Amino acid sequence: MTNILRIIKNNGLGDIIEVIVSNNASIDGTEEVALSLKEIVYYKQPANIGGDANFIFLLKKASSKYSLLLSDDDILSEDGLLALLRTLERYSPDIVIAKFITNGHESFNSKITRMTQHKPTMAFGEVNCAPQMLYFISGFVIKRENLSEEEWLDIMQTNFRHMEYALKVLSPTSMCMFQEEILVERIEKGPIKLNSNHWKFDLSGSRVTRKYQEKFNFNLSPVAEISSCLSYFVMLKDIEDKSPIVVFRETVLVIINIFKYASFKSILYAPIYYFIKGINMLVIKFLYK
Repeated sequence: MTNILRIIKNNGLGDIIEVIVSNNASIDGTEEVALSLKEIVYYKQPANIGGDANFIFLLKKASSKYSLLLSDDDILSEDGLLALLRTLERYSPDIVIAKFITNGHESFNSKITRMTQHKPTMAFGEVNCAPQMLYFISGFVIKRENLSEEEWLDIMQTNFRHMEYALKVLSPTSMCMFQEEILVERIEKGPIKLNSNHWKFDLSGSRVTRKYQEKFNFNLSPVAEISSCLSYFVMLKDIEDKSPIVVFRETVLVIINIFKYASFKSILYAPIYYFIKGINMLVIKFLYK
């Protein structure tokens, strides 16, 4: 927080940038720091309401035209923020996808370098790799929209609520811009420990990616297509009526969707990809057990 406030103060941005903090019932000293900073709008949840609800709470409380979400391990770049403000003032885009780094290394939206060289401004419906670029919560700035309570509730049903939010407020003709200047650096503290006991088969990200493809007619990479297709099979377990006829019908619809969206190359590629991935997971489990 002090990093952001320093940038705002040094550049006289207090009239155009609002910093909102929602303390999700943390016990790590957040409140003490927040209460000492008079320049922020501070809220404290009486109990931990979960990341989804806290995310939506912040968007509802914001009054600005644009929103930028930051996690507790994000450091805002001063040069990147100033570049972003110039972009917003000049073009008034619907979304800006900016480059960010993790511990000094480029993260996976580094494709932005190639995108800016090719065509820095385009309709969102033309950005085939958009779902991958929006994967991390701090990687983009978007026009804030007031959604209905039903739409907010729908967003809360996913682990990728920031992608669901963008999905609801953007259209194929929304103006998308790419910023090559680094906007955020994520700081991951300590070594990353792989614990195979905590792994689970979660394709919610693939489900959101599939929604993007259906709405914007994106072409996905073979791996993304495979994961998105598999997400349909995962959803089969949620069928309330497990009678043979219903399960058969839903399975047929899944197969139709696979052949509707996935390329023939992806279908052939799937067994090889997941065989190699399975071997890789076994090796990691052996090394980190």
